[in-house]
Order: sequence, then C-alpha cells, then structure tokens
Amino acid sequence: KAVEQLLARQVDGLMLVPCSNNAKLYAKWSKRLPLVLVDRRVIDSNLPFVVTDAEEQVFTLIKQTLAQGVNEIAYFGGQVALSPSVDRLAGYQRAWQSTGQTPDANLIFHRDYQQQSGYAMMADCFKQLGRYPEAVFAASISLLEGALAFINEHDQFKVVPQYLLCFDDHRLLEYMPHPINSIIQDSAQLAQQSLN
Repeated sequence: KAVEQLLARQVDGLMLVPCSNNAKLYAKWSKRLPLVLVDRRVIDSNLPFVVTDAEEQVFTLIKQTLAQGVNEIAYFGGQVALSPSVDRLAGYQRAWQSTGQTPDANLIFHRDYQQQSGYAMMADCFKQLGRYPEAVFAASISLLEGALAFINEHDQFKVVPQYLLCFDDHRLLEYMPHPINSIIQDSAQLAQQSLN
C-alpha cells in the first residue's frame, strides 16, 4: 500500500528493501519506474539489486574462528527463504567445508530476525546441548541481542560461549565485557551504489 501511494504521487524511482520473494510483485512496479532492491535480492529474479557480499564476509569470519581451534559454532539465522539468510548460511557452510569439516546440522537454527527469536534459539541450543555452545554466530544484531538476553538471564552458569560472532555491527559491541566479532555492513556504500 505504501508503494502504491508513492507511485500515485509520481515519485521518480524506488529503492526498496524487499520483504518477500514474490518477484511478480516487484516486477510490476519496475515496469512503471526505476526500481532497485537494497540489502536483499529477490531470488531467481532479474530485478536490479545492491547487497553486501554476505556469503564471503561470513565465510571469512567463520573460517578465521575455525582456524583458532573452535569445533562447535551454532548458527542462528532468520527466515530461510530471504536472500540474507541464504547468503549468510552459505558462507557459514562453505567455511566449514573449506576446512574439510561438516557443521553439525543440529546447531543450525532458523526463525526470523526478531530479538525474541535470538532468545528462543539460544534457549533451544542450550537445552539441546545442556550447556552453551563453544561459539555462536548470529545472522543479525537483533538475533545477537536476543541471545545475549538469554545469557544475561541465565548467567548463573558463568560458562558463556567462548566466541560470539555477528553479522551487523553496533558501537556498543566494543564495550561488552566479552569480545564480539562482528561483520560491519557498509550502509553508506549500499545507499551510494543504490543511487548509482
């Protein structure tokens, strides 16, 4: 509805963050004016998009963590059908494969990108293992916030994941008592490339 209202006001173009993989929905708008998808692409669509190379970034972070002798990295992701989820999971899996290992499928969790989902996935992971995993990769800052909320509420265990990893960044992560390695998404470049 919001897009239709913008079209009725005769905007010159649209930069959209897609919330579904319904290519037909976006294609009909692209016939009316210039349209670029930002931060997500619609899988199996020819619509123009600008995204971070999430697969490569996650691959690098996970591979560096595995190189430190880590053998267990839980993956907390969002909706599996969205391109950020597809790309981030692909990077995670490729990092394991590059070291000749296979990730534990039981430690790959998906829900959505809401904070409460990060909390729920950490609770599920803890219940499944009977402890925290050695490392956690959260596919977004909101999922990390949820995972940290669970850890904070259950800190009587004192043995938190040794490595906390995240896609997205916030300056407050630098001040956490436990180091958190995060992938910084260059929002300014995303915007500039989308305008270009």
